[in-house]
Amino acid sequence: MRLSRQKASPLLICVATILLCASCESKPSEPLDSTLSGDWIIPDVDTWQQLSLQQRGTAITGTFGFYSPVAKPLTFGLVGRAALPHVLLTWTLGTVPLTFDATLSDDGESMTGSINGGPNVTYRRNRSVTGATPPHV
Repeated sequence: MRLSRQKASPLLICVATILLCASCESKPSEPLDSTLSGDWIIPDVDTWQQLSLQQRGTAITGTFGFYSPVAKPLTFGLVGRAALPHVLLTWTLGTVPLTFDATLSDDGESMTGSINGGPNVTYRRNRSVTGATPPHV
């Protein structure tokens, strides 16, 4: 069998480069960084919003969700970046892309910022007992 010397197509090179770069972004084997990893909540009377984050280096993955003790959770996948104390998370709610542009507090217990440039909201680290509903503020 004879191998021919052909140049790789520009499209093939582009796809290979994107895949290589994407694999370098966040390595699943890289340990979780505890700075942002975990659950962050905005509690309300009987419902809450929650960010469940996994940070590896500067890359963040996870979910954004609406929760209630009496209804099935509604969750959406998210991705983001951390250049601490700056945190940028994005997800799509239905067909609406949302971006949470926030700053981590000095004590690491809250993130305050705006979603799509709206009013500031604060997510607080959830340190409740496993299986319990988040504390109400």
